[in-house]
Amino acid sequence: MMQELAILAKHETHSPFCIPAWYSHWVAMNRDLATQYSAQPVFSEKQVEERYQSFVSESYARQEAEREAEADRLIEKLSEETTGKRRIVYFAETPYFSILRQAKTLRNAGYETVLLCMKPIPEELSTSFENAFDLVGDDLRSFVTLGRLAGSIKAFIFHIQCWMWGYHTARRIIECANDVPCVCEFYDVTSAVTTRENLYRMLSSRPDPIGMVDMDLSIEGFLFRNADGVVHRLTSRLINEIRKSHASNVADLQFMPWPDSVPDPSTSGKLSNEYGKPCLVYAGAVHPSSSDPGLSPLALFSKTVVSLLEQGCVIHIYNDPHRMPGRTDPDYTKWFEIESRFPTFKMLKGVGPERLPVLLSRYDFGLLLTEYTPEVLQNRKRYFEGAMGTKIFSYLEAGLPVLVNSEAKLAGKFVEENAIGLAFDADQSMHFPDTLKNTDYRKLVKNVGRYCQVNLMSNRISEMIEFYELVTGRKNQ
Repeated sequence: MMQELAILAKHETHSPFCIPAWYSHWVAMNRDLATQYSAQPVFSEKQVEERYQSFVSESYARQEAEREAEADRLIEKLSEETTGKRRIVYFAETPYFSILRQAKTLRNAGYETVLLCMKPIPEELSTSFENAFDLVGDDLRSFVTLGRLAGSIKAFIFHIQCWMWGYHTARRIIECANDVPCVCEFYDVTSAVTTRENLYRMLSSRPDPIGMVDMDLSIEGFLFRNADGVVHRLTSRLINEIRKSHASNVADLQFMPWPDSVPDPSTSGKLSNEYGKPCLVYAGAVHPSSSDPGLSPLALFSKTVVSLLEQGCVIHIYNDPHRMPGRTDPDYTKWFEIESRFPTFKMLKGVGPERLPVLLSRYDFGLLLTEYTPEVLQNRKRYFEGAMGTKIFSYLEAGLPVLVNSEAKLAGKFVEENAIGLAFDADQSMHFPDTLKNTDYRKLVKNVGRYCQVNLMSNRISEMIEFYELVTGRKNQ
């Protein structure tokens, strides 16, 4: 590895974290939009409620007989006598891999695990889901169908995967759940991400951005007041601020997508042995060209990728397996242009969690590093600082040290305190090759292995089980 680092250190380039030259133009371009949306009246609670109920009615009207027949089959199946195991039912629109890790471990611990989701499971991911769940009901399409299922089956816990702009699904499940405790797991919390006006801009291409934003914010409050528990990847300070804003005293649990296995520390199969350069990997969805750099730091991720490529790195991106961008898709043209310019850059289709650790283990570092310019980024600072990215744990599971922004304080502190990667301060002039040249890579790899050994999902799942017991006890009081 040190030989490869020495090769990289010969490249002299500027920091990828300088303030972009287009900043003044960007500010002027967005000033009018900000003024326009700040002048719009906020939807009243009555308007939000009318919109939600209309959404429910329209969804009932669009239900398909075939999907309802599938719901009937699932209800009958889940009404049968079980083996006495406690049943945990996961609800989702598109199920992602964090809940897979949980469900697989809970199943191994003796729980019955069920997944009910609106989107179809891709065939290439079916094995991963079969290994995690005793029963999968997918392609149900309608959130009111999920609500119907929630009102018709019994379980120890309903565990609901919550996404921005999809909170109405969780609300419907809670409304229909009868006496089953409902735990909401949040990935992004809308009110904490940025201001209301910026959220309007985020959805400015939609027919009714104001109504959509205001309904999401209102239902977020409903979830925090009516769920029996919330699971998150935020600092205690941030989750407490969110609860306070919604007058909520809901029980909460910070729970990460802990690794499933201890990585192999061998470096014999590393791609850097083939390329003669450090190889970095990014696992997850990339942002389209239209992404607003004022609303997401990852909108500028492509600039960081280009800078690192110019400094001599190899970078491969394994996209979200649920949605691989097409080369002719205008929203992703910039990524394929980068691929054309640099032989050391590849856009690859993502894979399921069964295969991902082996693929990632061939690289040297997992990448979660992006250009960060506070003058441009309008996300609330507390969110960038106080949330943890899930892909960090995919990298660790594969044995990779992680590269993160130090400005993302929760992630940066986590990486540095455990000595499992490098946190870069974007405000400083940073020459990436010099940093790597002075890094004890083998020690980082050993630390990653030790961290995974202690923090396996099988070791940490007791925290989730205890949380389930807590919320169930409160529900039954």
